[in-house]
Formats: sequence, structure tokens, C-alpha cells
Amino acid sequence: SYSSWDFFNQYRQTRDIILYDQRGTGYSEPGFCPELNQVLSPMDYSGDDPEQVRNRAVTAIQDCREEMLNRGVDFSRYNSATSVRDLNDLRKTLGYQQWNILGGSYSARLALTAMRDTPEGIRSVILDSANPPNVRNWVQLPRNLTRSLNLIFEQCKNDERCRAAFPELKPNVYN
Repeated sequence: SYSSWDFFNQYRQTRDIILYDQRGTGYSEPGFCPELNQVLSPMDYSGDDPEQVRNRAVTAIQDCREEMLNRGVDFSRYNSATSVRDLNDLRKTLGYQQWNILGGSYSARLALTAMRDTPEGIRSVILDSANPPNVRNWVQLPRNLTRSLNLIFEQCKNDERCRAAFPELKPNVYN
């Protein structure tokens, strides 16, 4: 679990650390299709065409949506704005006048939303690998990852030392 990471030990000496599972994630109930992680995570490294990856992701997400609707989940209560209000309510419930927020990737997006929507009580914010609100990450990720990997493969192929050290780089990455 995150709470046992060495990264947090230095902060634990002088700060409380609060880990927040937003609605539908982690230990929150109802959970949103935990099996999606099994479907979505490995797809980025499949070597498949980005359109194929996107289509598989869309199908898995549509299946999850259908399952959640059948369970009576109200999707209007699962969004960044609601999560930020939950986060602020958590701060108040725990009795903190102010706190510091550390967010990476989507959590950085959530921190940006908190800074905009509920700035009271936020002392400082650290954004790591920000995923800004204007980026459609799940739509762009497969294409961007494929492009980045192809650039690495091409650069390695054109560099004698890299080519000698990693003669089968592309097949090894995808296998």
C-alpha cells in the first residue's frame, strides 16, 4: 500500500499523511469495475495499433458503465468537482484548518481543481506529472505512447552503440 512507501517516511516525522480514495476507487464503495485495471494497464504496452488499443479500452469502459448502471450507480456524483468537494469535506471532518496536497497524474488534476473550486484550507500544493484538465488523457495516451516508443526504437536503430546493445529492442519491449 502507498502508506508503507519509503517516500512517505521522511514526511511522517513532521506531518500527518492522509491517503484519499475518491469515489469509485480503492476501498470506496461502490467500486467501479476493478477489473478495468487488468484490461487497461497492459494495453499500453501491447504494441498494437493505437486505434485497436482505443477500441478495446472503449469496449471495456462501456461494459463497466453498463454494469454500474445495472447496479443503480448515479454517474452525476462521480466527477472531479464532486471529488474535490469530498476532499474538502474530509479536511474539515478531520479537523484540519489547512493542509498540503500532493498529487500526481490524475491526482494533480484533482489538486488543480481543488485550487480553483475550494481554495480555502489549502496551504500548499505539489503537482507531480500533472494531468491538466484540458488533456483528454485516455483518448491521447495510446497514440502518444506509441509515438514515443517508435521514436526510441528509431533512435536506437540509428545509433551504433544502442543498436549493438539492444538489437531486438522493439520485439523485447512488446513481448
